[in-house]
Order: sequence, then structure tokens, then C-alpha cells
Amino acid sequence: MKHLLTSTIIEVITDICLIGLSADLLYLYFAGAWSDPNVFILTIELIILPLILFFGIWRVWMFFRLFFEPIEKETQ
Repeated sequence: MKHLLTSTIIEVITDICLIGLSADLLYLYFAGAWSDPNVFILTIELIILPLILFFGIWRVWMFFRLFFEPIEKETQ
């Protein structure tokens, strides 16, 4: 159980970092600092950012469901 908790926390932190990196690259592009972007990188960033965000939210939801539902069932 402790290993699962640590693994989940590391995955959530990794997702947050990936979202930050993707958002930063897109900000540089739309702010004009990245004047000649690689179309492939820009397309991948536009596709991957919502996916990482969605799966990050899903993992957090699964984390809370996994660790807090057994507590609720024991108290009932």
C-alpha cells in the first residue's frame, strides 16, 4: 500500500511537470518568442497537453477513490 501511494504521488508530480512544459512551449509560441517553431513539435504539444491534463485529473480521481473509499466503508 505504501509503495502504491508513493508511485501514485510520483506519477501525479510527473504529470504536473509535463503539463508545465507543454504549457510553457505553447506560451512561448503564442507570445511570439518562438518565432519559427517546428510544426511537428507544435502539433504534438497541442495534442498532448489536453491528454496529459485529462489523464492527470483521472489519476488524481483514482488516487482519492482508492485511498479514501475504504475509510468511508469502514466507518459506516
